Amino acid sequence: MAEKKVGKKMDNPLVSIVLPAYNEGNHIGECIESLLNQSYKNIEIFIVDDESKDNTVEVVEKYVPKVTLLKQKHLGPGAAWNLGFKHAKGDIFMFWASDHVYGKDYIKDLVKPIADGEALRTIHAREDVANFGNLWARAWGHRDWRILEKGGSKNASLTAKEVYIKSNGFDPNDGYADDQSLYGKTKVFAKILDTKVSHYNPESLSESFAQNVWVGASYKKPYLIFLSLPLFLFYVIARSAQHFIREPYLPFLFFLPVFYTVKYFGYFFGALRRVFLKKNTRI
Repeated sequence: MAEKKVGKKMDNPLVSIVLPAYNEGNHIGECIESLLNQSYKNIEIFIVDDESKDNTVEVVEKYVPKVTLLKQKHLGPGAAWNLGFKHAKGDIFMFWASDHVYGKDYIKDLVKPIADGEALRTIHAREDVANFGNLWARAWGHRDWRILEKGGSKNASLTAKEVYIKSNGFDPNDGYADDQSLYGKTKVFAKILDTKVSHYNPESLSESFAQNVWVGASYKKPYLIFLSLPLFLFYVIARSAQHFIREPYLPFLFFLPVFYTVKYFGYFFGALRRVFLKKNTRI
């Protein structure tokens, strides 16, 4: 049975890749290389530096003019995606991240349903862990969108231009969750597809803490985090036990309580940051 057409058919559409980058100097070169080696060739690549404090800009500059480097104040991914859209010429947009390594057929696999008029948004089914050998990264684990969001995803990697225009862009006020703001405005789910991609998870205490501060600062109701503080120890023990049962990796026995302590402390400090500093960007 043929899929219902939901969008216009396109022949070899230009895909504009817009990736925010904040302190991604260690991995962004590998990310860019994976995009330059895509089997789908009709692409343009924009890296939007979010006022990085490391060597991100220097690494990206090595790839100019194959890649276009844009810069903004530290406003977060949503603002970066919106800035990239203003410079791009594509019919389809890839709004994702610069701490990923994309399989050779990644764009080809995700473009096809949109180009065929069968979907308006698409996303990969699973993200493997690029740095699985690191204990912190392994504890973060992989993402499987088919488990997280059955039937379709609120997140999308590739999006038809018409959806972005209808939404009037991403909402930077959503912070860590601003990648879901297009769904919030349009109610268009992304079709979940099998393709290869891996993600560099936070790989140290400081990186994990910073990531969780960002998550906590993005909660629209931060008082809920404050109210849960008396249950802090229970959450740490319960989540550690649940995780170890799911993945009985011996080093996790003593490590997971540390991992979840850092996680929930990060949430708490992120909520404080949102309330008192009015900030929801990464630290």
